[in-house]
Amino acid sequence: MYDSLVVSTGFKIIEIDDAGEKIRLYNYCEICNAADAVAQVLSSLENSLVLVAVPKSSIFVSVIIGILKSNNVFACTLTSNTDSLLKEREQYKASCLVSLSIGSDTYASIYNSTVFFTFFVDDKLPNVGISKNCYVVHTSGTTGKQKEVIVPYTAIMPNIVDFSERFSLSLSDIIAYGTAVTFDPSVVELFLAVHVGCALLIIPEVVRVRPSVYGRVLLNYAVTFLQTTPSVLKLLPSVVLSELLSATSSLRVLLVGGEAFPLSFLRKYFTLHCKTTVCNVYGLTEVSCWASVRKVDYETLIQSGEVDIGNLIRETAWKISPSNELMIGGRRCIIDRSYEQQWVATGDLVKIKVNGIRLNLNEIEAKVASLDGVDSCAVLNYKEGLILFLKSGQLQSMGSKVDRRALFEIFKKSKSAIAVNDIPEIFASFGVDVAKDKHETFVSLGFTSFMATELMLQIEHLVVKPGFSIVQYVLSDDGTVEGLLSALNCLHQTSVITCNTVTEEHLSVLDYVSQSTLCWDYYMEKCIDATPVVSKNFVIIGSHSGLLISVAVEDGTLRWKRRFGDRIEGSVAVKYGTVAVGCYDHYVYFLDEDTGNMVWKFETEEIVKSTAEFISDGKCIVTSHDKYIRLLDYKVSVAEF
Repeated sequence: MYDSLVVSTGFKIIEIDDAGEKIRLYNYCEICNAADAVAQVLSSLENSLVLVAVPKSSIFVSVIIGILKSNNVFACTLTSNTDSLLKEREQYKASCLVSLSIGSDTYASIYNSTVFFTFFVDDKLPNVGISKNCYVVHTSGTTGKQKEVIVPYTAIMPNIVDFSERFSLSLSDIIAYGTAVTFDPSVVELFLAVHVGCALLIIPEVVRVRPSVYGRVLLNYAVTFLQTTPSVLKLLPSVVLSELLSATSSLRVLLVGGEAFPLSFLRKYFTLHCKTTVCNVYGLTEVSCWASVRKVDYETLIQSGEVDIGNLIRETAWKISPSNELMIGGRRCIIDRSYEQQWVATGDLVKIKVNGIRLNLNEIEAKVASLDGVDSCAVLNYKEGLILFLKSGQLQSMGSKVDRRALFEIFKKSKSAIAVNDIPEIFASFGVDVAKDKHETFVSLGFTSFMATELMLQIEHLVVKPGFSIVQYVLSDDGTVEGLLSALNCLHQTSVITCNTVTEEHLSVLDYVSQSTLCWDYYMEKCIDATPVVSKNFVIIGSHSGLLISVAVEDGTLRWKRRFGDRIEGSVAVKYGTVAVGCYDHYVYFLDEDTGNMVWKFETEEIVKSTAEFISDGKCIVTSHDKYIRLLDYKVSVAEF
């Protein structure tokens, strides 16, 4: 009987900061003590929903475990704005809101931080009587309208037990906790580590959305279990992918799901000597979470044209409807407060017919994706034909998946050119009233990254602020409707241009190839905040690792490199054959541009982040966080003022 999640002895948390640096290791006893403190605060509730508005961290994990220990149910949110949080709490009908920002008389001290608990009217969740409820998640809408899914232990724990046994997970494993907490695959990552009693490497959201940093973290912390989508996998640097799938890699298990398996893409990195178990996983939120697994070996990767969805995991069933749609049953959840549905429609057609010819859309996508110049593609069945989308960059939903329904809507709407006077109507198509909702953030209005991308495609030509990123603004915590409107050219009225005819044009794949290609790269070990400086056909740049390099623009050949005592955050200054660079170790360094040899170093009283300014040969102005401006003569090694 699956009715609880037991924290196994040995479970530990590895927490890192936004730069990927290790903060601390939390052991089993510390985690359990923190969880007990949470459970004590929630002891007056039972089978009630607790909304967690805590960033992914050791505190977050302990709060989740504490909620489950108190026989309650959790749901997660990425929202941080107070008004938006309270509105989301109402939507979830949560009995308690847990946060670090909304003050309350009820709180607990966890790892030297104050966690607040705000209680509301206790609204008990429906219980099917077979098993206790575990968590609540809202679907992204890729298989239809958005739904509330209440997941009992009987739905999620068979997935956890199956994976722990199938992949022989043990105390020595390190599981990457990288999925956004609002999506159910994140529950698999967390629950596996708790159930097995191994290490959970918490990947902060800031790291997760920066592929180079994310990839470096996976390597540096010797992750053994990684779960990801094809879209995220394709964003990782080539050097990281090659290392992850090398013969000496620490990665034992790589699960890829959420979209069609990236067969052509992985062929570039998978070798006969790779020891990593690579699997295609398939499932949907309504049966929480994965339903089937297919191990993909070297022979399949090299010779096969596609990868099927594999074999069912524990206590899962499926069938094909008369319309050839795949239906999944077995591990049932409470969908929109109803437990009556035995079979859940996946929205995936196992086979379809176009003009009497039986086709497999996945095969078409795989064939197109294998062509040079195509990074990603999606095929939709439309009337008596097919629509093929080609992109040099992947469009994703917040769950890192391609939303085919949204692609179809883009296709239908692509026949109109949008002008300023259409803005209210365009916003309304996303459920936004520009007058009523002008002070609301797009995040609070439920915008996903795909919605932000679609909005950007329709209004980007109206932006008047140089360098303004619509997608980044819409997905930020402070991105309001009013703020976006102010960035648009709303003072100039233009007419609507509507296309009355559609012209069919056959384009070659090369028409979609990006005009730029990667010529070379250089691994700087940590974050790079500085802007590269080019002088005499060489690039000079530093990173948070304290590494400063000079490499040839043409081919990346290293001219020289120097290592300093702390991070380099500012750009270098280069003039008169001299390189000036500030460092977090409080020094300003002067180096010979051609050799990298030290000319002089000057110590300030605080970190140096700014770029120096040469005013003449031998003299340079520098600033520091000690609030002083100095004129340095590096040729005679003296500070003039």
